[in-house]
Amino acid sequence: MSTKYIIIAGGNGTRWGNYTGKPKHFAVIGEEPILYRTINLLRANHVAYGDIYVVSKDYKVEYVHNYHIEPNYADHADADKFLSSSDLWNEDGRTVILYGDIYFSEDAIKQIIAYPKTHWTMFCRPTASKITGTPWGECFAVSFYDFDNKMAFDKLWQLIHLYKGKALDRIGGWEWARIVAEVPLNKIADHQEDLPLYFVIDDVTDDIDCPDDYDRLKKLIED
Repeated sequence: MSTKYIIIAGGNGTRWGNYTGKPKHFAVIGEEPILYRTINLLRANHVAYGDIYVVSKDYKVEYVHNYHIEPNYADHADADKFLSSSDLWNEDGRTVILYGDIYFSEDAIKQIIAYPKTHWTMFCRPTASKITGTPWGECFAVSFYDFDNKMAFDKLWQLIHLYKGKALDRIGGWEWARIVAEVPLNKIADHQEDLPLYFVIDDVTDDIDCPDDYDRLKKLIED
């Protein structure tokens, strides 16, 4: 069976605020933009170029990769970044959704590619990082197989209905993991629990949401 690798880089970047004059997925750490790095790491681990997709509103992505798709959902809070990739989900094998604003370590990409289990999985760090100094947990990637496509899609819509009904304040990766795992959704801090659907990556891999995240990680990697 094949694997599709979908990099989602379609967020508005509100917290980033056009820092460095570029979208955050083009922020440079270690001599290359993090989006380039993710693609290059996949290619270095024998992922075919045609199996890598980028979902983005940024026309510059066309210069990064030969395929990009405009996000096609709106007004669904964070769930739209996952829904916008759904037309690309693999119908005969594995789908891996990688966050576009993550600096991935080489080991992290290797672990994601080689992951043997077939159930829906969130690759993440549930708690603060002693390595990067980020004081909270972060989601990095999601993996699932074609037999879970409908379930994954339906769970996202369940989150949207809960969000629009004011039952939830946010609906991102943590909430997607919790509703798939069928555990309570009422507390954001609950993602610090060790869910069986988590695969923990705890190294220099980290998310870049705001300028402080970028400056801290850039200093760590480049010094």
